[in-house]
Amino acid sequence: MHVNALAASGFKTKIIVDETDCTKTKKMVQRAQPAAELRTATCDISDKRSVQKLIDSTPPAYGRIDILINNAAKFASLDRKPFKKISLTKWDKVISVNLRGVFILSRAASPIMKSQKYGKTINIASDTMTKGTINFVHYVPSKGGIFAFSRKIAKELKNLVLA
Repeated sequence: MHVNALAASGFKTKIIVDETDCTKTKKMVQRAQPAAELRTATCDISDKRSVQKLIDSTPPAYGRIDILINNAAKFASLDRKPFKKISLTKWDKVISVNLRGVFILSRAASPIMKSQKYGKTINIASDTMTKGTINFVHYVPSKGGIFAFSRKIAKELKNLVLA
């Protein structure tokens, strides 16, 4: 979702999260919205404790969590190579960040959204899952998994909110 679309909808505070450094993303948002209130945080989204600490610190600081955008991905640093040459360690890291991270963040934020009786989660997948991009066997299923997870959890959370 574009930063300006969020601002036009009335959302003022954005929390930018990265596993190492949020500087580039923060500068991009500040160029688009000089008056935006920004908070940055480092978090390993594949780690349950790190995510829970981030989520738990948000309502006391800002009152609510209205939108969670899961846009994290191991992508730019990936070598494209045949699947026989992709190490199990690399496979696990990509799946852990790209798919497990979405699960952990969504699970941590959903009770807060439910208690507020409002919340939206936007999960960013990729069209690589339909293309079957060559030499990217670690990335493609991680994004296909996000698509499947999103379809399932949308139904489940809707039922939880209405129950």
